[in-house]
Amino acid sequence: MPLGDSPQSGPAGAWLTVVEFIDFDCPYTQRAYFTIGQLQESYGEDVRLVFKHFPLLKHERALPAAIAVECASALGGFWSMQAAVLNYEAVSEEGLLRFADMLLGPERLAEWQDCRASSEPRARIDADVELGRALGVPGTPTLFVNGRMLNGALSLGEYQSIFDEELDKARKSGVASEDYYEQVVLGVAPSAGQTE
Repeated sequence: MPLGDSPQSGPAGAWLTVVEFIDFDCPYTQRAYFTIGQLQESYGEDVRLVFKHFPLLKHERALPAAIAVECASALGGFWSMQAAVLNYEAVSEEGLLRFADMLLGPERLAEWQDCRASSEPRARIDADVELGRALGVPGTPTLFVNGRMLNGALSLGEYQSIFDEELDKARKSGVASEDYYEQVVLGVAPSAGQTE
């Protein structure tokens, strides 16, 4: 599960890396968004959240919303735009425009609109979708918790149980938290001079 330069929230050295594939027009993604927020708050520095796009064809407004959020990201407003869209289910054109204007300011709205008309955001979204398909992502939301796939909007208790299992496993691994994802989850050998 390569992370690349995808938007990330939380420390790079967290014990748990949660890679989330989402669709902004998916009601299950919207439900899971609030649960994941609760988990981030309760697990604190032990969790890093990594975002990946996965707009589904059956959701008419998923791709326009993904492009809108990606263009906000290019202007430094990824997390605030993502939160606005998911909190208020603002996937309509009017909703996207309203939040872009509010979050980016009228002076940057033209840049955001220019970005939406370009092919740049689509390339990033397509790369995320291609990765998701290669990993067998069946729908949204799909989370990978230290590489362990979870599909659907689970309950808080179900997520907590899995987070606790993965956190316990990571802490007992004997690998430092800042190296755990790369060495254990990705299976990358330590570089020369690095000890296990």
